[in-house]
Amino acid sequence: LDQGVRIRDRVEPPHWALVTMDMDHASPVRLVAAVMPLVLAGTANILVVRIKRQGQADSQWAETMLTGLELAGQENGCTLGLVRARKLYQELASSGLPGAVVELGKESFLDDRGEASPGSVLHLRPAWDGRIGLWLDQEASWDLDLLSWAHPDATLCVWSHLTQAPPDMPENSTYTCGTLPEFFAARHSVVFVPP
Repeated sequence: LDQGVRIRDRVEPPHWALVTMDMDHASPVRLVAAVMPLVLAGTANILVVRIKRQGQADSQWAETMLTGLELAGQENGCTLGLVRARKLYQELASSGLPGAVVELGKESFLDDRGEASPGSVLHLRPAWDGRIGLWLDQEASWDLDLLSWAHPDATLCVWSHLTQAPPDMPENSTYTCGTLPEFFAARHSVVFVPP
């Protein structure tokens, strides 16, 4: 039926993308997981930004983060203060070009002022409270050292019905003896459960 209305769907990668993280973000795995969908979608301009909040000290980028970005084909990264990061976002968002913002970390760099992303900007902020839950039983054999390396800024919350913690647990881990329903009730950002 031709009634003067035409519907057209258009799908295209964002023209630009910002992947932001706090200064204390140290997980190369989560960073690469945030960047790769943008790279694979063909996003032309991707910038990874570490946001330095007032009073935070300058620090070098972790080698593991830089290596992960390089392996992902992403070589554009910088550290900006909160005001400059917001200004950059405002300039990009007002360009009219489709864009994306992926925020890693516990705090949004936009939420302080209640800024909303315009319709041409996809804004993603994965839930993250810094805790990864792992359920252990006799069959499960998680490589806790590898998980600790991959997520050095997270707390590995190891749970089991076993009364004794596994030997040589990483420094950034805790152990709780409990039931599987109690484990799920603890509501971690990420969970690992054996099949």
